[in-house]
Amino acid sequence: MPSVLQLVFLFFAAVTVVGALAVVLVRNLFHAALWLAVTFLSVASLFIVLNADFVGLSQVIVYVGAISVLMLFAIMLTEDVVGARGLSLRSAWPAALPVAAGVCVVLVRWFARYAWLPPQPPKPGGTAGTIGLAFIQKYLFAFELASVILLAALIGAIYLAKEERS
Repeated sequence: MPSVLQLVFLFFAAVTVVGALAVVLVRNLFHAALWLAVTFLSVASLFIVLNADFVGLSQVIVYVGAISVLMLFAIMLTEDVVGARGLSLRSAWPAALPVAAGVCVVLVRWFARYAWLPPQPPKPGGTAGTIGLAFIQKYLFAFELASVILLAALIGAIYLAKEERS
């Protein structure tokens, strides 16, 4: 008899699969972006169920909160994408089907060779404290260096965009 935690995991796994299928099968691009947000949210829920709260919440903030909203705005601001014509992907099916079947065969063979260990119960508590300590003790310099590089890239992009308009 599966535990409640396993049933919750299976529920979110099913929602993830259904959402991912809906992303590629719906005809309306706007609806596909909404299904993508549902898929991102269910993946974040899987991480939280697996006691990886930091990764799950990061998934919600970055993917559900930022990427999905950005994609929805891009779709809504693009001309003739949400209109009556929409996008037709019918011509891609003959090429996509063998590729998808090949990927499925490779994944099934890879999973069949993998030595599956019995699941370990999750450790009590979250991962945010552990990640925070490691960040402060080991990775602070690298993070600050990356932030300075990204700031320089942002300033350069603003400068180039401003020159282009002038």
